[in-house]
Amino acid sequence: MKRALQRAGFGLLLASLWRARPQLAGRRLLGWSALLLVALPPLLLAWSSGVRADAARQAVVLGEVVPLRSEPQDDGMIQFRLAGGSIVTADDARPGWRLVETAEGARGWLPEGHLRLIDPWKSPGAD
Repeated sequence: MKRALQRAGFGLLLASLWRARPQLAGRRLLGWSALLLVALPPLLLAWSSGVRADAARQAVVLGEVVPLRSEPQDDGMIQFRLAGGSIVTADDARPGWRLVETAEGARGWLPEGHLRLIDPWKSPGAD
């Protein structure tokens, strides 16, 4: 939701600038330039923070084939299975379990031991 609001705000700013194109050639150039200098950095910062937060939640599934369950319990109903190496988005956490979502939007619980969070800001092999 937060990310959608950020995109909407950025879109509104771009749309207003597009509509004001003819005026930019006149005296209002200084005003629009000031508006851009004031409004654009916070919007870009908010957008980049959202991107970093989303990237920090990426994880890889460990093991050959891992069942994802409807509840964070060993006896929870198996909803589907994921192959090891699958990239998922880690969401909610319960003791020993993580709720994950696939790129297709399927969600399920898997034991934390079958998941490794990916640090997108760490270079490969720098352990």
